[in-house]
Amino acid sequence: MVWATYPVLGLFGLFQPLRWLPILFFTLGYKAIWLAFVAVPLWSAGTMEGSSAQPVAESFLALPLLALVIPWGYAWRIYVVGVVRRR
Repeated sequence: MVWATYPVLGLFGLFQPLRWLPILFFTLGYKAIWLAFVAVPLWSAGTMEGSSAQPVAESFLALPLLALVIPWGYAWRIYVVGVVRRR
């Protein structure tokens, strides 16, 4: 059920993309964590080939492309500097 919501959220993101930045951050975060704690140890041990984690790791390798589409300047101003100013 969770995986079915991503295409729907992606469609909503086409209409108001800046309001959906937190979902992009969540996606970026969990994919990076999964790659760091699951894929990298399997790969370094030489057991990634043929494992059930291999297709997931291959699909998550598009992570740099996801990071490229995030407007980092805007995100920094709104989510980091904006939080600091509110305090």
